[in-house]
Amino acid sequence: MAGQQAQQTIHAGGEWRAALSGATRDIIDPADAQPFAVVAEGDEKDTDLAVAAAREAFDHGDWPRTPVAERAALLYRVADLLMRDRERLGLLESRDAGKTLEEGRVDIDCVADAFRYFAGLVAPSPAAGSSTRARPTSTASWCTSRWGSAPSSPRGTTRSSRPVGRSLRRSPRGTPSSSSPARSPR
Repeated sequence: MAGQQAQQTIHAGGEWRAALSGATRDIIDPADAQPFAVVAEGDEKDTDLAVAAAREAFDHGDWPRTPVAERAALLYRVADLLMRDRERLGLLESRDAGKTLEEGRVDIDCVADAFRYFAGLVAPSPAAGSSTRARPTSTASWCTSRWGSAPSSPRGTTRSSRPVGRSLRRSPRGTPSSSSPARSPR
């Protein structure tokens, strides 16, 4: 896809844009080794810009003052939109990661489930009123496919899981994990 202009695929500060460096990367379909998309290739400067924009939005935007019921409704809406576009997104995930179409669909299901889970956590209960309390409530877990990628997992955590699928888990910072598996010798 050389010579083809990349889509503006970095979202920061409320807008879509290209990488600051102008760098791009072809996305190759593993089934036929042909490129099917060109994306912006962000770097540390793009990351710093996105983090600063997120901090600004959190400190001065509407989200922190949005009632928790509205936050939950927005998270449920994202889950609904993911399911609405499940076939298209599942196909893209399949092409991008070299998975079967069904594995791509399941990945989208998992992402939608994660949004629903977190919506349920922020939805107010009658006893709690509309306040929330920041404290660890659970351990986050996710599974990778045999190819070691899952769009719902935190960035960078699945790369070390290639080429075989593994279950990964992360406890809230400072919380010891009582079921952390011992490292197996390589």
